[in-house]
Amino acid sequence: MHEMGVSQYEINFVHGDPLLIADQTFLFKHALHEVALKHGLIAVCMAKPLARVPGCSMHIHQSVVEQGSGNNIFTDVASGEATANFRTLFGGLQRCMGELTLLMAPYVNSYQRFCHAYASPNNLLLVARQPPAGLRIPASGRSAPGREPPAGADANPYLSVLHRSPPVCTASTTSASPRHRRRASSRRRMADSARHAHDAIASGSR
Repeated sequence: MHEMGVSQYEINFVHGDPLLIADQTFLFKHALHEVALKHGLIAVCMAKPLARVPGCSMHIHQSVVEQGSGNNIFTDVASGEATANFRTLFGGLQRCMGELTLLMAPYVNSYQRFCHAYASPNNLLLVARQPPAGLRIPASGRSAPGREPPAGADANPYLSVLHRSPPVCTASTTSASPRHRRRASSRRRMADSARHAHDAIASGSR
């Protein structure tokens, strides 16, 4: 889908396991560059490739459904209102967003995207529709996800997905129940992948 910028396109991945989505994002960016080169073109995944035009982001949608019922834990089935789980997650993200920006905006160019008025997420607001808001709530029925747009197209997908866990821990002391153990295992796998990626980058920069 063509976006607002010149030759800027939106690519969407189907919701799934966080680590799988990070893998797909990583592989897609590499494939994109290779295919473009074969056609004599240059594909750019910078957060702000051109001045005075919209930047490029990596919006991450988050939704958690209960096994069996398939109900979204962020929305109360009876009232349709936000649950305590929803407030805990996004309250944690708002509290930690300053520190997390180091992961979502890793380069000097990343911050150029935040400085312009073109729909840049430059605040901590949590709203349904407002381009500058750092946290958004798309209307998607009972499985409505939370949407977090601060990450740029240049961000490491593994680190961007990984940081979804720590904010929840800082905002809540609730212990994980048995049905959450699989989710905790997935987080550990993401942490291992992120650490390995960091080690590889550090080795290559020496």
